[in-house]
Amino acid sequence: MKSIRIVVFIWITLFITVLAYSYIRGPKNKRTGAPGEQICVASKCHVDHEVNSGPGKLSLLGLPREYEPKKDYPLTVRLQQKGQKIWGFELTAINDSLSEAGKIVKFDRHKLQLDEDEVNGETRFYLKHTRRGTHLGTKNGPVEWHFTWQAPAKPEGTITFYVAGNAGNGNKEPTGDYIYQIKVKSQSPQGSVSMDSTAGKSSEMMKQDTTTMDSVK
Repeated sequence: MKSIRIVVFIWITLFITVLAYSYIRGPKNKRTGAPGEQICVASKCHVDHEVNSGPGKLSLLGLPREYEPKKDYPLTVRLQQKGQKIWGFELTAINDSLSEAGKIVKFDRHKLQLDEDEVNGETRFYLKHTRRGTHLGTKNGPVEWHFTWQAPAKPEGTITFYVAGNAGNGNKEPTGDYIYQIKVKSQSPQGSVSMDSTAGKSSEMMKQDTTTMDSVK
């Protein structure tokens, strides 16, 4: 009986280790806070803190108020928080029809990965960190991820970027991590735009619809 308990304990330990390792390699799709996506707080991936409740800051830099069709825009995701030392994010961009808007045309494949998935029958791309892209050991931040987004070939009205970020403590547990979520909007030249581009405890903070992500621990 004792040997059975030992075997079960070993298997559970291995499962938790593999799970933590898979998250450090990159979050699952559909963890950005966009409409129709899962909120993984319910699955106890990160249990200590509410979304956007920490003292850190998540930003998306470089997106214009009005986009030009087919133009390439160098963008940057930036995340920082005092005391944290491992980092992750996931991003998608959708139009008013809730399907992917534009495309990612350039990114560092060592630090970033690109995937596609469907939400309610509509395709979306997901840009997120790799294992190397967690910036492990970079205490406090800020850390940055750089990529190039190409606007759609034709105007698609308002385009919203949804970004979720994880400022982790590196303990490989669902405790001590802080999750941030923002959305940033850009419109075709005929329209206007409102931008909520930062999150955290600052005068610039605008809390959005809450979500979280399976990411780094």
